[in-house]
Amino acid sequence: MFVRIYSGILVSTLISLTCCYLAFQTINQLRTTDYTLSLFSGTQQLITAGVNRHSGDKQKQWMMLVEKLIGLPIRLSSESDSPLSSRQLATLAQKKILIEALSDGIHSRIWTQANNKKLISVKLKNVAEQQLRITAFLILNELGRYPRSKQFDELIRLRQYFHYDINIFTQDKLQLDSQQLSRLQRGDVVLALNKDQYNQDVMMVYSRYKKRNQYLVIGPIAIYNPSPAWLMVTLLIVALSFTGLIVYFLVKNLERRMKIISDVVVNFGPESLHSRVPVSGHDAIGELADGINVMASRIQNLLIDQKDITQAISHELRTPISRMKFRVEILMEGAQDTNLPKLKKLNDDIHELDLLVEELLVFQMLDASGQGDMQVLDLAVLIQTVIAEIYEPYQAIQLKLLLPTDPVLVQGQESHLKRMVQNLLINAFKHAKGHVQVSLSPGVALLQISDDGEGIPVDQRQRIFSPFVRLDSSRNRNTGGFGLGLAIIERIARLHQAQVRVVEAELGGACFEVRFPVMKPSLHSEKNSRRMS
Repeated sequence: MFVRIYSGILVSTLISLTCCYLAFQTINQLRTTDYTLSLFSGTQQLITAGVNRHSGDKQKQWMMLVEKLIGLPIRLSSESDSPLSSRQLATLAQKKILIEALSDGIHSRIWTQANNKKLISVKLKNVAEQQLRITAFLILNELGRYPRSKQFDELIRLRQYFHYDINIFTQDKLQLDSQQLSRLQRGDVVLALNKDQYNQDVMMVYSRYKKRNQYLVIGPIAIYNPSPAWLMVTLLIVALSFTGLIVYFLVKNLERRMKIISDVVVNFGPESLHSRVPVSGHDAIGELADGINVMASRIQNLLIDQKDITQAISHELRTPISRMKFRVEILMEGAQDTNLPKLKKLNDDIHELDLLVEELLVFQMLDASGQGDMQVLDLAVLIQTVIAEIYEPYQAIQLKLLLPTDPVLVQGQESHLKRMVQNLLINAFKHAKGHVQVSLSPGVALLQISDDGEGIPVDQRQRIFSPFVRLDSSRNRNTGGFGLGLAIIERIARLHQAQVRVVEAELGGACFEVRFPVMKPSLHSEKNSRRMS
């Protein structure tokens, strides 16, 4: 499993890097093509305008001169002789300029339309200083064809062909050093590097204009950056997202299998001893599932053995206990008055032992039984019935009943619910100092039995529902019991899908709350209809 995950991560990382590299190359090729077009489109338009102004030998001379100055081959061909497709020709007719990436992946060819259905193309790799210098030459040549009064208007017209600015400035506005100014005065075309408002490197092209204190300024022209931050960050995010997606699908199956194991382990308990983890695969997770299943089987067998032993012992004890009771009764009939107290104490001990065996059997029966035959019961009537049966020995305790007049219906087994209420009441009577209160809330079916005894510490309120647990406090020291009464209450509540807990009582002692599930009206009406029929 883990080898597959590690291999998948490695493969996905390699795939991500390969895809990002290919994407980087493709995007950069497109960016390079667009950058070349943006730099050379204006120059190409000026070359086309010069070709259109001439014809015959003068046209050839013009092309040879420009080709020599620009250092790039210029080709004049007809539409039929061009390698362009009909779609490319339509794009050229619409946009007046077209850039074609050549098959070598390095060079590009820029196309424009000339007169007489001729096409002009210039093949270039990238725009170098020489091409920028000829651009300044062509602009000045184009302006020189007009009188001075119209040259500024012509300059504005030429701007539409360029993706960067062209202006005429005086010397005081030039950002050049003395050496660059000296070269400019001699008639050279000067290229300079500057910073724009975003602190990015840009190029500026300067050329003297008409031998006056005015200069042609081209730019700022952005310098091509093959690895811009936005592109690298985007590719990194794409690579991480792709790798993360692959890892997610690899781990998803592992997570699902671990979740199944976790659910089985968390829900494993007395009511689900037969639950096992489904085993799939022969990897580490499969071995873990096998181990958990083996452990669950051992726990189940140990609990079954423990129940069987306890039940067997309880049953076996009843016979000798009964014989002991019979013999003690016979001894008491013919015993002298001096021995009667001792025999009576012995009889009480036997009776207590008999009660312990009975509670053990009840506890085992509750663990083994299911919900059984459920019926709709009025909890208020059941409470009054139990009180009438057990209250006589506890007449010294003042009992306060807060029972509703309307029925509080619950679904359950009458014998089990009576046993639960009986244990709760006897527990309250034993630990109360003088007052016990029984309240039943209608609607929510909430039973509360409170006493004014010593109470139960907060950290022990969950533990007391475990079998044979007796608190080492004044609450339990003199009240007897075997630690099974509350465990039986908890088992009965669980069988009836009820919740039992201990909270602080208004009387100062402990308050046992039992919250029963609310009965659905449809279920109640169905039960009543069955009884009537």
